[in-house]
Amino acid sequence: MNEVLRTDKGRVDTLDASSCNANADSVDAKSAVAVRNVTKRFHSRKGEVHAVDDVSLTIDAGEFVSIVGPSGCGKSTMLNMIAGLIPVTHGVIELLGKPVRGPVHDLGIVFQQHLLLPWRTILNNVLLQIEVRRLTRDQMGLDFHHLSREEGKTVLFITHSISEAVFLSNRVVVMSPRPGKVEEIVQIDLGRERHFELRDEPEFAQYTRHIRRLFERMGVLVEHRGV
Repeated sequence: MNEVLRTDKGRVDTLDASSCNANADSVDAKSAVAVRNVTKRFHSRKGEVHAVDDVSLTIDAGEFVSIVGPSGCGKSTMLNMIAGLIPVTHGVIELLGKPVRGPVHDLGIVFQQHLLLPWRTILNNVLLQIEVRRLTRDQMGLDFHHLSREEGKTVLFITHSISEAVFLSNRVVVMSPRPGKVEEIVQIDLGRERHFELRDEPEFAQYTRHIRRLFERMGVLVEHRGV
């Protein structure tokens, strides 16, 4: 079973690409996750909710990818569909070349709420909580990145923080307000090694500024300046 950690506001999955052979006929051999034209609608007491619309995304084995977007844009819905916890309405999701048709037991999820993972032992659930709480957020981020780089883990990270996403990721997926679509996928070329001083580099500021401007263009961020 792969080890999984959870941040305060982000949700993280790790996949061990060596645990399953990818089917070359259905997905590129190096892809751990393939999302193709996925749409999700569900019914609530207020009517139908169009949560995600025509999202396509691939995540290579060993890659660290973050998804950022406004609240309600479908970030968590995407994660739940990839994990097989909820079905897609339209489209296809594959993990390591295999279509997702139900809960995937080769990956783990730690929820923000203090829930137990049914496929972990009671002891492992307790140790997981201790493991998460003893880490600071910055240190946890570096540990996630180290895990991805050194052990070939594939990480999908959900966060509201632009700077956190840039600091940790190989790519950042920017989602639009509901119904969530992929507004842009930003390649982050900051090298394999990540360190705290990286946030002071001009290249880091350029990436965060670019993503912030995408949010401003979508009307998610509005700056009010005095006259």
